[in-house]
Amino acid sequence: GKGAAFCTNLTTISSKINANVDEREQKISQHRTDATAKNEARWSASQQKLVDARSADDAKRAEQYAKLDTKATTDGEKAAVAAFKSTVDAAVVTRRAAVDAAIAAYRSGIDAAVATNSSNISAAQATFDAAVDAALAEANADCAAEGADSLAIRTEMHNAIKAAQDAFKTSRKDGSLQTTQKELAATRKQAVDKAMTDFKA
Repeated sequence: GKGAAFCTNLTTISSKINANVDEREQKISQHRTDATAKNEARWSASQQKLVDARSADDAKRAEQYAKLDTKATTDGEKAAVAAFKSTVDAAVVTRRAAVDAAIAAYRSGIDAAVATNSSNISAAQATFDAAVDAALAEANADCAAEGADSLAIRTEMHNAIKAAQDAFKTSRKDGSLQTTQKELAATRKQAVDKAMTDFKA
């Protein structure tokens, strides 16, 4: 059966396993690069939306100010309009600063969470690689021994690699990144909502 020829074919088997490990590392690295690019694109798109919305608001406000200016005829009315404009303008500046701070906090929080997740996955990958190397080294040593039981060695190596894969999968499915993202988004929403409520007050 398969097991009997295991020691004879160990060099080829080791090469295949190492190739698979390398391929997995490439995929993880590529996924990381893609995710970073997606985030950057999403953030610059939402930043552009914000800039556009603010420009539209500024234009509307200028229009309303112009209407008020034409209605104000007496010095008292003109002074009241001027006071109103400066109050609204100050409130707009405060609201925008609060929204910008909320967005900045969200993004830096996400960046930190992604960096932590990334280093956790790198550590898990290193642990996995070491476990595979150890399993292959053990198989090589066992196969070199007198009266080696090829089938038993194959089973042992297979089990060691399977355990390493399971451990790696578990550490990848951590899920804390999604939780952190939800928490940060909720915090950002609260801050933005508060800025809007404060502005309306």
